[in-house]
Amino acid sequence: MLIQLTLLKNSVAIITDQVVTILSFMLIGITIYGLLKSFGRSIGLFFWFNIILLANLWILMGALTGWEYIKELLHIKNLFGG
Repeated sequence: MLIQLTLLKNSVAIITDQVVTILSFMLIGITIYGLLKSFGRSIGLFFWFNIILLANLWILMGALTGWEYIKELLHIKNLFGG
């Protein structure tokens, strides 16, 4: 039973990582597309929309590194039986 729960927890973590990775790459793609489009047209509302997307991208990257840090802490805690 414990092994099944561990496998389930690991698979959920892998799926979550994949979803977050896909979303971050989608956000990068949207940002690059938007920047190219805004340079092709007049810089207006779309330019500020891209600035917001870039800010979200930085926040997401920070959340990803924070998530990795939390996972490492949990892994170390599990190693010592806590």
